[in-house]
Amino acid sequence: AERALFAALDAAEASLGPALAAEDFAAAMTALAGLRAPIDAFFETTTVNADSAVVFRHTTHVDYENGRCTGCHPKLYHLLNPTRRIEHAEMNRGGSCGACHDGTHAFDVRSKASCGACHVGRKSESILNAESEAIRSSASFRGPDPYTYPAGRTSPGPVTFKHTTHTGASMKCNTCHSRLFEMKARPPFEDEWMHGKAKCGACHDGKASFGVDDQKLCGKCHAEGRAKP
Repeated sequence: AERALFAALDAAEASLGPALAAEDFAAAMTALAGLRAPIDAFFETTTVNADSAVVFRHTTHVDYENGRCTGCHPKLYHLLNPTRRIEHAEMNRGGSCGACHDGTHAFDVRSKASCGACHVGRKSESILNAESEAIRSSASFRGPDPYTYPAGRTSPGPVTFKHTTHTGASMKCNTCHSRLFEMKARPPFEDEWMHGKAKCGACHDGKASFGVDDQKLCGKCHAEGRAKP
């Protein structure tokens, strides 16, 4: 990846100089746009001290913030002043990576079982995925605390959502986040919307899981008979 990026920079420079001199800004932008793929490849695959290096990928983090960068920037990391080194002690105190990787929102940086999820070194992508899945499925990863949605206008009772009953061999965090739900608890939606295919109904369709439109099964989610808050 480093050699490919170096060659791409040489090629871009050869085209960029004459284009700028001729004030052909369209050609200059085309030359710069050609650098995107080799730059992306460089940051996806290049490591330092590769045997135990931490490989950070934006693609596996921005999805959980609904495509936004503001989950980390600028509260934890400045965009224009890159963080060159992060001490593990800082993470253990809840800073930098530890702000989310606390064992509740994501796997715990303080747990030795989590080391392989970040310190991937030269491991293949399949090994990395297997180790991450093992951490996510372990008893030490319980996810956020249960969240109770108060009874809606037409619902038979409140619903308490538990992550522990929605994870398993075929269910991962990105099954629901952020395609169906953001990573933050929100007030209840209108009942019909929650039942729709864009929310709970995406899986609770009577095939992948029990159907939200089966009136005999309302009690599986709704605490029926309780007074509305």
